[in-house]
Amino acid sequence: MSRISRRRFLAGVAGGAAGLALPRRPCAAESAAAAVKRPNIVIIMTDDSGFSDIGCYGSEIRTPNIDHLAHAGLRFAKFYNNARCSPTRASLLTGQYPHAVGAGDLCRPVDETPYPGYLGYMSDQCVTLAEVLREAGYHTMMSGKWHLGGERKTDQGEPARGELEKWPLGRGFERFFGLIHGATDYFRPWDRRPFRLGNDVYPVGENDDFYATDAITDYAIRWMEEARAHDSNPFFLYVPYTAPHGPVMAPKDAVAKYAGTYQRDWLVLHEERCRRLVDSGIVNKQWQPQPTVTTAMGRKAASHMATIAAMTEIVDRGVGRIVAKLRELGELDNTLLMYLSDNGAAGPHIGLANAPFVGRKGSLQEGGTAAHCIVHWPEVVKRGGEVTQQVGHVIDLMPTCVEMADAAYPTTYKGRSIPPMEGKSLLPVFRGEQREGHQHLFWDLYAQQAVVQGKWKYYNDRDGKSHLYDLEADGTEMLDLAERYPQKVEELRKAHAAWASSHNVLPDDVVKAAQRKNRTAKRGGARNKQQ
Repeated sequence: MSRISRRRFLAGVAGGAAGLALPRRPCAAESAAAAVKRPNIVIIMTDDSGFSDIGCYGSEIRTPNIDHLAHAGLRFAKFYNNARCSPTRASLLTGQYPHAVGAGDLCRPVDETPYPGYLGYMSDQCVTLAEVLREAGYHTMMSGKWHLGGERKTDQGEPARGELEKWPLGRGFERFFGLIHGATDYFRPWDRRPFRLGNDVYPVGENDDFYATDAITDYAIRWMEEARAHDSNPFFLYVPYTAPHGPVMAPKDAVAKYAGTYQRDWLVLHEERCRRLVDSGIVNKQWQPQPTVTTAMGRKAASHMATIAAMTEIVDRGVGRIVAKLRELGELDNTLLMYLSDNGAAGPHIGLANAPFVGRKGSLQEGGTAAHCIVHWPEVVKRGGEVTQQVGHVIDLMPTCVEMADAAYPTTYKGRSIPPMEGKSLLPVFRGEQREGHQHLFWDLYAQQAVVQGKWKYYNDRDGKSHLYDLEADGTEMLDLAERYPQKVEELRKAHAAWASSHNVLPDDVVKAAQRKNRTAKRGGARNKQQ
């Protein structure tokens, strides 16, 4: 079945191509004779993309469309994620720390526990950005990777009872195309991890010209067209691409373009990235880049990195298509578009991808948590190409969008009590003003703890050793000051302990034991069914 004929076939599928549902309450702009049109919101996020893996953050990878957004907009030099897929997505969509909403670890059945901070899915004791904006009159659409739970299945391979309530259409989105799980094949999605249109399996035939990144872009554009054809209400579009998360794969012709790029000495490539980061004002020239690559590393990982580059360039092509559609619809100037990554890179290329930092996906060193982040909003961000040193975090996206949409964040939702947002609006930063930042930012992941307080970063690694860094003078974490400032270490350690006790955080060995018990129970249940 060709892509076009398949779409016609799915025109009647629930959550597919039928007209968008009306928002739950009238748009405020309509009642005010459209005196002020509220902005659209488009959030694009890549998966496992390293800090310096796009051109405007120092890369040799060709990303002209993303770079254009940066040169016409704003770049953050210091923007944080949660170092792993599900925790970052949970914070982005709720404005909460991940443990507060059940996503302290990956969301999937094997990681389910009875503990509220590690449910293996995003809890219903929160409200999502899509739910809040939909109540405010926005159309809400998503195209891409969910990875926030709902993966339990019946013996027939269908979603188990109650699982659909955890999926995008159950959490405030009117339209969804994409992947519920964490990863799948880019050309032929695995049967156990299919793409979905609404809640239904999206059929990919053997002869179809399917590539996941392009399909995600196709539906992102389709949802915008439908929204604007329906009415003039603003829309929220969430586009979490799966790329360049594994399995690492891209069309051969796209990879071939980078065949010779990574045969070069990776020490030189790393130096070039770091120099471009300094020249752009993102990295302090006084920082000492971490020695994370070797000449031998390039020989071993050249093909892998070429594929990563191809996957990233295809994402860039998709971003260009989304921007072109916004321009065609006359919506570009009045759209807040944010582009970021969910965590640091993973794989044999991390030393280059996460330059100038050390650490990788899953690490609470800067290489795991530092995200490139671009803001493009012509009606507000008017200082094209600016780099801000103000600190942002994914928990800040919810309050930012709530404020700019003139939406109401609820204290209760569907009869459930909802905690206040923990993020802070980034709108002052967008306007070129100094905002009151967070007193502390906290992380807890895989027996690691981290706290950022102003220039100070406390990091407790998997071996239980405490580290302290001055991120203003030493953003690459080269000089450990823990022995020089033991009182600061103790202050930040106590701050983390207080935060952890109020946010469902548990010791890693307790969580891992519960996860192992769950896996054992699942394997035993599967054996019993076979017998």
